[in-house]
Amino acid sequence: MNDLKSIKAGDEVILWNGGFEPYPRFVFVKKVHKLRIVAAGRMFRKCNGSEIRGYGHIRVRTSDAVKTMNEALADLKIKQLARSLRDFPWHKRPIDVLNQVANIIGINK
Repeated sequence: MNDLKSIKAGDEVILWNGGFEPYPRFVFVKKVHKLRIVAAGRMFRKCNGSEIRGYGHIRVRTSDAVKTMNEALADLKIKQLARSLRDFPWHKRPIDVLNQVANIIGINK
């Protein structure tokens, strides 16, 4: 449960930036108003944690939320690796290097 109503200044929350690839991170709550929470220099709604002038949102730091955050970070790391391998100039490498890579990933039979 995302219980932001009981949050107070100094508590640690998880900030999910908006966009296609959100990078979650831990931030501290700076201020808590009646309807808003200020964390990382940005304002969020206290009722649901969504950002007021943006696409991010915050969640209370719980063990389930940290587990979800770590899974998302691992998925993003895999996507970044795949993107960097896709953009690598393989045609400039010698054929023996390409054969070694193919043996490692299991496509050379």
